[in-house]
Amino acid sequence: MKTPLLSLTFTFMLALLVAACSSGSASNPDEGLAEADVNIDPAVLIPREGMLEVVIDTDLTNEIDDEFALVQAILSPERLNIRAIYAAPYALSEEIVRRGALTELGIRKLEESLMSVGLDLSVIPDVEPGPSMEQAFDMAIHISELTGFTPDQGIHRGSDRFLTDIVTPVMSDAANNLVALAQEERESRLVVVANGAITNVASALLIDPSIAEDIVIVWTAAYPSFWPHPNNSFNLVQDIDAARVVFESGAPVVYIPGYFVGEKLRVSLPEMREHIEGRGDIGDFLFELYSGLDNSGARTKVIWDMVTVGYLLDPTGFDERVVAPMTLGDDRRWIPGTGLPVVEPIDFDRDLIFADFYTKLAAQAE
Repeated sequence: MKTPLLSLTFTFMLALLVAACSSGSASNPDEGLAEADVNIDPAVLIPREGMLEVVIDTDLTNEIDDEFALVQAILSPERLNIRAIYAAPYALSEEIVRRGALTELGIRKLEESLMSVGLDLSVIPDVEPGPSMEQAFDMAIHISELTGFTPDQGIHRGSDRFLTDIVTPVMSDAANNLVALAQEERESRLVVVANGAITNVASALLIDPSIAEDIVIVWTAAYPSFWPHPNNSFNLVQDIDAARVVFESGAPVVYIPGYFVGEKLRVSLPEMREHIEGRGDIGDFLFELYSGLDNSGARTKVIWDMVTVGYLLDPTGFDERVVAPMTLGDDRRWIPGTGLPVVEPIDFDRDLIFADFYTKLAAQAE
């Protein structure tokens, strides 16, 4: 199933994320952005009970976490009515790594890892957003075939490039479909699950700013609001302008930091063998993705993007706070913004998310 581009990208993404996981530690939460004076009730934005209408914007094939998250969402029709799936772009290159995808420590560790096999950063493949978005689209179709599920509004190609400023959208089927779906009448807001660079969502908001009143965005990326250093994150650094558009749009955002929240979703190869392998075609597919990585020794893998789906399935399993409006400075640091206060989950029960996933995967295999 993996193309040469996909296999090579997986190899480098794994090395990059191993390096990133070892860089930095949490700061004093009192040193960053303050909690909001004007409160937003997370339980109103994401109702704790009942059905949610969602769209999923995902950079499938960037890393294996998107595939796991999408499958868990598909296997949760009791809670999630998935209206559409959007293919999000991603990029990879030596320049992106040096620009802010990793800290200096992370880059050094990556260089050491490459040097151990006689390589350097120059061998990082150049992955462009257009072809990568097509890879994500093809993977979404493949998962749809494996699970027998297709959203009623279909699967859509997204942006073939990133934003060039904060006023000009990248036109795509995904952005147009999001605008149309947001404008439909419904009892609660349309939930936009964003598991990658947030270009498609930002473009929809630029096409029709009024949809900010009709959606709530659940996005995972980067570091928490109290992080005083530049944000080093693939999801964020690839399209910082898109992140600025989203945080300043007036749309409510549930921002789930990858560090130090989503990174709790670690699994090992023995756990995959116990709960994923042999659980139907889709289970074997996911196990193949995981086992194709370097799982030597006691290494674990973070399945980052499952955190957004896990939050929607059971928000009560998360501790969260509401922080003052925020956006990103030119140095990638969090600074005060002019949008709405942001809901920021700060902790959760990792085991609940995986237990839910394993139970559903086993049930569909029967």
